[in-house]
Amino acid sequence: MSTTTAAGRSPTRVARTAASGLVGAGLLLLCLAFLVGPAGTPVAAQELSIDEREPVFDGLEQERITIRLSGGAVARGNVLRMDRDADTLELRPVQGEGRISGLETVPSMAAREFSEGAIAGTNGGWHLYRSGRPGGPRGAPNGFSVLDGRVQGAQTLLVGGATRPRSALGIGSDGELLTDLLDPTVTVEFGGEAFGSKELNRVLHEDSQEMRNDDQAVRRGLFLLDSQLGDSFPFGERFDDLEAVELEDLPLSPGETAVGRVERRLQDPTDLPAEGTTTIGAYEHLLDEVGALEPDDEVAITVDPNPQGDSTGWDEVEHAVPAVGLLEDGQVRTNELIRSEGFSLGRRSIVTGRNPRTAVGFNDDELLLVTIDGRQDGHSDGVTLQELGVAMRDLGARDAVNLDGGGSTTMSVDRRVTNRVSDDGGPRSVGDGLFVYTDYAFEASERLRGSDRYDTAAQVARAGFPDGAGTAVLATGEAFPDALAGGALAAREGDPLLLTRSGSLPSATERAIADLGVQRVIALGGTAAIDDDVVAALEATGVEVDRRDGRDRYETAALSANDDADRAFLAAGRDFPDALAAAAPAGQLQSPVLLTETDELPDATESWLEAASLDEVVVVGGSAAVSDEVLDAASDAAGAPAERVSGRERFATAAAINEWAAERIEGLDPSGLVVAQGRDFPDALAGGPLAAARDELLMIVPPTDVEAEASAADDLDARADTLSRVTLLGGTAALTSYQHWQLDQFALD
Repeated sequence: MSTTTAAGRSPTRVARTAASGLVGAGLLLLCLAFLVGPAGTPVAAQELSIDEREPVFDGLEQERITIRLSGGAVARGNVLRMDRDADTLELRPVQGEGRISGLETVPSMAAREFSEGAIAGTNGGWHLYRSGRPGGPRGAPNGFSVLDGRVQGAQTLLVGGATRPRSALGIGSDGELLTDLLDPTVTVEFGGEAFGSKELNRVLHEDSQEMRNDDQAVRRGLFLLDSQLGDSFPFGERFDDLEAVELEDLPLSPGETAVGRVERRLQDPTDLPAEGTTTIGAYEHLLDEVGALEPDDEVAITVDPNPQGDSTGWDEVEHAVPAVGLLEDGQVRTNELIRSEGFSLGRRSIVTGRNPRTAVGFNDDELLLVTIDGRQDGHSDGVTLQELGVAMRDLGARDAVNLDGGGSTTMSVDRRVTNRVSDDGGPRSVGDGLFVYTDYAFEASERLRGSDRYDTAAQVARAGFPDGAGTAVLATGEAFPDALAGGALAAREGDPLLLTRSGSLPSATERAIADLGVQRVIALGGTAAIDDDVVAALEATGVEVDRRDGRDRYETAALSANDDADRAFLAAGRDFPDALAAAAPAGQLQSPVLLTETDELPDATESWLEAASLDEVVVVGGSAAVSDEVLDAASDAAGAPAERVSGRERFATAAAINEWAAERIEGLDPSGLVVAQGRDFPDALAGGPLAAARDELLMIVPPTDVEAEASAADDLDARADTLSRVTLLGGTAALTSYQHWQLDQFALD
């Protein structure tokens, strides 16, 4: 039994908090000679460590774990840890394809539900994977299931038509969590009699066997279907004799009685159910009773969750998913207790075999969604159900259940699969998912994103130039060298910057050119960067193309520079951050960005500096990016002083150049800021012209957490008093949902 501290948190949670930030070797949570489950059942020793940790949203984080099992086996997994007190977060199921009978992958559900607030989740409850015997349709829940207060399915169905009590996870409307072993009963009343059924949104085969012989067994012969199935199925073909009636659609809520009237009796029932109806079908011993029902006859249906333990509140659950019990009040369930839910034991059984797994657990403070990888040599061996129960306890859960798993085991964060799935073909389609949603309202920020970098650049261009643009700068989105000068060029000329593939013009870019009314395109780089086929495609639409083609990135940048500048920026050409950070202020100051090698000033750059009439050269980046010797050479070539603006890393340099610019550029709007991820170039490249068009500055931030680098955090803190609007560039692969929340909070503060 786990103990708690004075603060009410389990010791594992306290240790985890105290060791926040530890990676690599990990945080050892448990290392015991032996463990004891219920009834003194020995559980093999295992060690669990947290290897990595990163935020997902306010109140939600992801951990990567390693479990060292008996016999030298190793299992690896992922944990979503949610603060149950987080006001904006809730857990809820998602139906595959939005219907009971649907099968859909977790990443597909995540993409579909992202706009509704689904930020992270896993595969959900147990379901019928095949439509064949004994009871399809596939995708139907195999156990007690509720969505939005409406029952989706009731009893667990086993091979051969047997039914067994099985555990479920219940979620109340107030976020209360329940687990218990349930033996639901469905009662149908008509004609003054009450009839029991185990077949809700499923139908057994006529020759399947009811294997329960105890007092709770319900005779087969009656089934119920409703339009939540989403499709009709040839259920009628399973029986030699079948009687069926249709009622109006009756929402069945746990513990409540729904009353309706027969609308019609089906003369030749085959495909069932019809849309917007509840169907009652009878075979075997109830043929005459249902066959006697006539239109307008009253029918009452009640679904009783019937918990077998001492839990209460199942009649009020908002959601529920079928599961298998793992952990109860801190005690790991024995194999025999798991077996009682309808499983066989054995070396390769579902219970005792080491397989990929999914689980959900909770205590008073936290909810945990967990996936364990398996079936991958050298990576993970999977776990038994009992080993999973121990792991859930070690992670801090008090109660936990196993969800659907095996090859279905999948975790998604920000629409990306974050675990290693077992199936070679990718994530398997499942009946439902279990997702963490947020209803946080972003009030001080907006995200400009497209389906890819090309579409994102197009969206940025539309946002920055709502009245259109006669000219656009076009750069390759596949590599940065020839594109580096484009941000400053576009910002200086007041033009948008768009991206293209080297060999073909993306449709998103082509549409943006048409939408903006672009008549002239400045293409940066030679044919290796932008192929002649791209130029030809543009010219075929009547667009004039001006190619700036240098022998290398340095000459291309020089060819893009303006001769009337009184200041030039100089940045390293072998990496992109410093040049991109300088793009917006350079454009606003009508200055070019030139490129250099770290230890040698390229001929093309030197020649341009010698021909220009400059008052100043601004070197962006530290001496590791642009050496002191190159700084002196640039100053000599220009006949003007050179000033270095830098920080200890890319984010600090970007902050420094923004601070430098804010002191020199008149008319800057301190209330707005454009933000891009600083580990890749495309979004920041397109963002420079947007920032310049809005008289704002561009900030680059580290991935995952904007405060992961102190310089980025300090830069935001310095802006907090004036900042009220942030524009994020790119989707969640570039800037995560957590970063979106962080930036919104900075702007709100």
